[in-house]
Amino acid sequence: MGLNRTFFRRILSVALLISFLCAGMVSVVAYVPNLTINELPTVLIRNQTIDLTGTAQGACSGKKISISRMTHGKWTALGTSFAKSGKWKFETNSPKSSGVVVFKVTCGGQYPATLVRPVVVEAPIEPTGPGNRILGLDISRWQHIPGKQINFSDMAAAGASFVIIKASDGTRQEDAIARKHVLPDAHNAKLAGLIVGYYHMVDVPATNSTKTLIASAKRQGSLAATRLEELGGYDNRTLPYTLDMEGINSKVNQASLFVWTKTFIKHFMSKTHRRPIIYSYRSFLATRYAKKAAVRDYLKMSHLWLAQPGNPADPKVRVGGLTYGGNDCFQTAWTVSSCRSVWTIWQYTSSGNRDKFGIPWRPQNGKPCPSHARYCSPGIGTGPLHLDLNVFNGSKNDLVRLTQGTWNRTLSDYLPVSPTPTSN
Repeated sequence: MGLNRTFFRRILSVALLISFLCAGMVSVVAYVPNLTINELPTVLIRNQTIDLTGTAQGACSGKKISISRMTHGKWTALGTSFAKSGKWKFETNSPKSSGVVVFKVTCGGQYPATLVRPVVVEAPIEPTGPGNRILGLDISRWQHIPGKQINFSDMAAAGASFVIIKASDGTRQEDAIARKHVLPDAHNAKLAGLIVGYYHMVDVPATNSTKTLIASAKRQGSLAATRLEELGGYDNRTLPYTLDMEGINSKVNQASLFVWTKTFIKHFMSKTHRRPIIYSYRSFLATRYAKKAAVRDYLKMSHLWLAQPGNPADPKVRVGGLTYGGNDCFQTAWTVSSCRSVWTIWQYTSSGNRDKFGIPWRPQNGKPCPSHARYCSPGIGTGPLHLDLNVFNGSKNDLVRLTQGTWNRTLSDYLPVSPTPTSN
């Protein structure tokens, strides 16, 4: 079949234009907007405090900036800001009802910039976990089945207040897999109103070369900080990033591991301004770090997320303790008197029910899916009881402060607890 003449002339015109551009005969001036609005979290919680910021250039430079908001098809004027040195800032709140919000900024009615965000209802923070504690989950690639989605709304409805998602990894192949899952998971978890956290799985080189260890820690600290930024950064619904310390080669001695850990923390904090949580298990924390005061004092400034099988509803279980009810202890930087550990999050089981929390699964040994299962898919897998469950050591207000970055560990947290006076 032949081409008609009109179509041929269009093809020729495009080809000539491309050749002119490549030869430098045509100059193209990139469009620079006069007003911009900087990115906000991908999902907003109703009545959430927001710092709207942006730039003002060209005709808007040095001018008064008007800010307005549209909800349910109606515009509301919020106020004004003056663009100083090409930048503007305005504090406001998201709407008090769920839906979609549009923020708009203008200068003199011209050159508008807009930003659209969904607004959702936050999941209630209630002590639904064992021991009357706030319940949370952590997930990674292993809670995914191709073609199936996690239902984070069901997760929230089942009593979870927060979910911590693997977001980055020190090995490049695993990091690519983590990124593939965390981008949609984080967005969908936020849409369900859950508090969200992220963790980085470390890859510490099997060496005691200080130069190599520092370079590795800085690279991974930058990786985690960049991933956090890609996920929307910190807001008042995001837990501090977690440093997952496990799987370290035995060739790495105590001094070298501390060099790596401290370098990562300092480098990550320089970019994000928040200290990461440290996750690990009892024997690792007790043996892989030196007992020197300087080492312990540095580590204990991080909130501890401890992996330890046990029942949070059983008062005889001591988080960090070696035995069920005895006095033997794992002595870590977070251990205090009476075999008590100062912990923030306790991962108490890896056998949570995926079906209950909206997470797809496959039966073991290829057995048929039970008729009552909502998230079972045919095939061979781990079965439903393959999910990490956690409880939070604190009140609703403590969890809110942790997400807002205002609850930081201090040395006073580790002072002996004074007995309560009794009257005669």
